[in-house]
Amino acid sequence: MAESSLESYLTCSVCLDILTEPVSLSCHHSFCKRCLTEHWARQPSRPCPVCRKTSSKEDLDDRPTQEQWSVCPSHPQVPPLFCLDDSRPLCPLCEFSLHPQHRVVSGEEAQRRLKELISSQLQALTEEKHQCEELQQSYEEIQLYAEKQAGDCERHIRAGFSRLHQFLQEEEQRALSALREEQLRQKKNISPELEKLREKLSSVDKIIQELQQQLETHTYRPRQESTPPRPRPKWYYY
Repeated sequence: MAESSLESYLTCSVCLDILTEPVSLSCHHSFCKRCLTEHWARQPSRPCPVCRKTSSKEDLDDRPTQEQWSVCPSHPQVPPLFCLDDSRPLCPLCEFSLHPQHRVVSGEEAQRRLKELISSQLQALTEEKHQCEELQQSYEEIQLYAEKQAGDCERHIRAGFSRLHQFLQEEEQRALSALREEQLRQKKNISPELEKLREKLSSVDKIIQELQQQLETHTYRPRQESTPPRPRPKWYYY
């Protein structure tokens, strides 16, 4: 409970975090300077965010240092006390009666507890920082490994497709070469036969023309040939 009181003394009531550039009001409540300035920018009457007591800009004083916060201006020689319930130092002569039945410790004890609390928080934050750094290193190593794996996979894929493209190109050239050879072979085999057919068609065309002419004249004249004529049947006309 005492640690909680001391911790509240170090905590800003606005952002609920450790005080940054701490300032105190006349009501003894402390805040981060930025938090209080932003709060007062929305509240022209400048109330305390905790007790709503109105304060002037002149009341905005820097938080006393460890050596100063426990000193009473009216009784600087009197050892100060610290009220754990109100989380603030008090003078045993002029303020002790205002804190009846409150838990009060000496200023030295309050400082000792405050140092222990700060050391504990510092150790916890140091451990948290170390854990974050280890986690960050792990994530960075995972990221580097993932990038390396991705690079290796990309090179493997590119190499595989390069071999596949080369194989397909070779197969394409092989198929085209085989096709050209087959075309040449067929042309070589067909060309002589095609030439014979052309000659035969030409000869048949001539015979057809002669026969058509004979039909038109109703006469038959044997076709003169350079080779000895073959025996033909005799034609008789009546």
